[in-house]
Amino acid sequence: MKIEWVKETLIQYKSIEPCNFNNDLNFWIEYIEYVDKKLPPFDTNTVNDENFDVFYELFDQSKSIKDLNIISAHLGNGSSICAVKNGKSYDTSMGLTPLEGLVMGTRSGDMDPSAVTYIMKKDNLSPDQMENVLNKESGVLGVSGVSSDFRDLESAAKEGNERAQAALDMFVTRVKRYIAGYMAEIGSCDAIVFTGGIGENSIPMREDIMEGFEQFGIKIDPEKNNVRGGCHVVSTDDSKVKIMVIATNEELMIARDTK
Repeated sequence: MKIEWVKETLIQYKSIEPCNFNNDLNFWIEYIEYVDKKLPPFDTNTVNDENFDVFYELFDQSKSIKDLNIISAHLGNGSSICAVKNGKSYDTSMGLTPLEGLVMGTRSGDMDPSAVTYIMKKDNLSPDQMENVLNKESGVLGVSGVSSDFRDLESAAKEGNERAQAALDMFVTRVKRYIAGYMAEIGSCDAIVFTGGIGENSIPMREDIMEGFEQFGIKIDPEKNNVRGGCHVVSTDDSKVKIMVIATNEELMIARDTK
């Protein structure tokens, strides 16, 4: 998703009245201007509750946020990954709807379109019924047959449930693909950020996702990664890319953007 398309979309949405406009696209478009105007000098011995302050604090002060390339992995029951190039949203795993992209709690994520028509014909499903299957009966719930809650899947996998383990493996693989693809797309990467319920709280999930990136000099530190929530750098000191955990605060962003 290129920035020109994003801007055009925002203009179209903002032309609809009345509306309280807020979404991730708006956040990334206005992020840089807001930080440049509002970000005060910070004390390196303290951590501000504002996520953008925390994020900026983790970098060399001499580097402008406008120069940063970031991959943000918002992982939860609903998940998406955003590539940020030069401080602005550049691409996202979501498409026309959130159904595209990662395998999620109940959403299928990326799949062969022919599989959709095959299932519809085989089970005699209407478009509405198929849409319900893809959005509410698929994802890790459909693969595992256990739950859409990743905590339940991790517990089931530990007890030997192969379908639960397969669902977790599928999720990890999809996240890896998007992170690696976006790294190539934006040219260089300063930070990989984990947020959302899973991204913030699942220690093994973060480790599994980052496994294999060592060949690119990107290393997660098991000791630093032993955290849940908050704002932390969890990469090794010699990692070529910072790996971070940053707590999301969607309610705060909605409140700020509501006019």
